[in-house]
Amino acid sequence: LDIVFRFSKRLYLQFLFLGCLGELVCLGSTEAEGRSGSSGLKEDSEVSEVLNSVKKRAAEGDMSSEYELGMAYFTGREVALDRDAALEWFLRAAGQGHAGAQFFCYSLLSQKSDNESKSQSISWLEKAANHPRANPEFIFAYAIHLLKQNKESSRPPWDGKAIEFLAKAAEAGDLRALESFGRMLMFGDGGVSKNPERAIRELERVAPFRSSVYAVLGDAYRYGLGVERDQEKAFRYYQMGAEAGSSSCQIRLVDCFSDGVGTKQDRIEALEAYRDLRDELVEMASGWAENSEARKKILPRIPEYTAEPSLISESPVSAEKTAEIEKEIQTEIIRA
Repeated sequence: LDIVFRFSKRLYLQFLFLGCLGELVCLGSTEAEGRSGSSGLKEDSEVSEVLNSVKKRAAEGDMSSEYELGMAYFTGREVALDRDAALEWFLRAAGQGHAGAQFFCYSLLSQKSDNESKSQSISWLEKAANHPRANPEFIFAYAIHLLKQNKESSRPPWDGKAIEFLAKAAEAGDLRALESFGRMLMFGDGGVSKNPERAIRELERVAPFRSSVYAVLGDAYRYGLGVERDQEKAFRYYQMGAEAGSSSCQIRLVDCFSDGVGTKQDRIEALEAYRDLRDELVEMASGWAENSEARKKILPRIPEYTAEPSLISESPVSAEKTAEIEKEIQTEIIRA
């Protein structure tokens, strides 16, 4: 859903730029008291002239107008939000080959409970991902579907077409695909040939937009994974990631200050980094697991995942252990 709503926002802004819904927004919204016909449209007297024009063209079979009308119902702009009506118009546009409509058909059908709708949703996703004008997010979504399919079949996750579409999404500029593909290049996972130099280039492109990538880059330089070891550079990457909000980098900064990795050993700074990490984890747990059983489990355990002053000097937490702890916390939060 995150993909869908972010993409719907992007498409809607493009739509505004083209002028149609820009006029609709300026004209203001009209309250609906009834709907007419199987398409769920409001009475002509209740809608703006522009929407009526879009409606007319859509009824005549204009693909772009069918998609625009579907977006209006999907977002609830100038008409009452109606996902069934949105799906009806998206299906019409998708049948004529509109990539965006095909993706929204996938999204809306996948939320239905019957197997036939779910099967149809995957068919539309495949068409959207293979469309000549496919958005990178369509391609990435299909790659993730193939990955899940492989796991369910007990096959290697990125076997076959899964890696093909991941690489295609990365090439098209999807940040999540670039990160995943960069990690594979770094370690030679998923059937991808190991190429640390290219991995560094790809990950450096993504890092400003996905702060967790700074931890991967830092680790590469800290441990010499395909590049010459440079602990000072590793420390700078960790700092950049921590400042951008990455708890992975925050954990590694603690390690750096505790052991003097890439910076002067400083127990006080290490303690401050631990405190920052603890505060971040408490905030994360509170925000994502408020009033839930998971929150009750997570919050009392926060002290276990952060250091007291005595631990700073006696046994600094290792990168592997802190990464494991962080993953465990994030898993519980995501479940919540």
